[in-house]
Amino acid sequence: MIPLPGVQAVADHGALHALLGQRRLEEHLQAALGEFTLGGDPSAGRLWFASTTDPERRVDTRPHLVASLAPGPRSLLWGWAHPQGTGTAAQTLRQLGEQHGIGELTVPEVPFDTTATGPELGTEVMDAAHVVAAAAVEATGLTPYYVAPIGGGSVMVYLLEGVPLRPFDLGLDGAGIGSALMEASSTDLRASLLGLARHTGLGVRQDATTVEIADARGSRVTGTCDEQGRLTGLSMHLVPPA
Repeated sequence: MIPLPGVQAVADHGALHALLGQRRLEEHLQAALGEFTLGGDPSAGRLWFASTTDPERRVDTRPHLVASLAPGPRSLLWGWAHPQGTGTAAQTLRQLGEQHGIGELTVPEVPFDTTATGPELGTEVMDAAHVVAAAAVEATGLTPYYVAPIGGGSVMVYLLEGVPLRPFDLGLDGAGIGSALMEASSTDLRASLLGLARHTGLGVRQDATTVEIADARGSRVTGTCDEQGRLTGLSMHLVPPA
């Protein structure tokens, strides 16, 4: 893996919120478009998803370029330093880095410290892109995101503004939290669960061995933790909308 410890420390708090946003994006695009392709007009600061059967049916977005990651130079270039930079998300992430002394977020370019080559390097670049996206979600609260391949194994990471996703609902989405924690780009699952609560306005109760998030309808997800505070198990009681 490509070590980005400063970025990862931020991503841990946003990773679950980010991944659940991706699931609602997939749900929305499937319902609105069915099979779709990605299009865009970088000069106008637009990205869109269009139906493959009816290209006039589109979901338009306003992209914020968070970063590009390239296996050639083996580096990450932040959106605020990129010649094609759009939006404000990368600058918000940079400001968070300045506030908390996270050097990786405040320099224009971050080299990759990895010995991987070929397909293995490509996998590591994609994994790192999702970590970058989760950090940007944490800094801005904005979901969803999109990792766009641009050739040669390079990718661009965008946050997407203007997508009419339904709000997160613990009663509807809580059943997927367990699998999402396993898939999320996180090294601290407790922080990710608490981050979800903070971003979505859920109530929180916690002590040394337990963390619980809950909504006003009575849905709750309870995590048990070991002596190091690491999340080790989940139970839930979910109340769907009437």
